[in-house]
Amino acid sequence: MKHPASPNAVRACKKLLQGVAEREINASLVAATVQGIAETRASDEGKEGVQSFLGKRKPSWLPA
Repeated sequence: MKHPASPNAVRACKKLLQGVAEREINASLVAATVQGIAETRASDEGKEGVQSFLGKRKPSWLPA
C-alpha cells in the first residue's frame, strides 16, 4: 500500500529545499535540517503517518 506524505510534511519539505538551496553544507545547516525533520515526524500528522504505515491502513488525510 502506498502512503503519500501528509500535506504539512510536503509543505515542510518544500520550505526546507528552498531554505538550503545553494547554501554551503555545514554543521549548523545539518543540525537545523535534522531538527526540522524531527519536529515534522513528532507532529500529530507525523505520528499518524507512522501509525497508518505500521497498521497497513490509509492515513487520516486520505479519503477512505
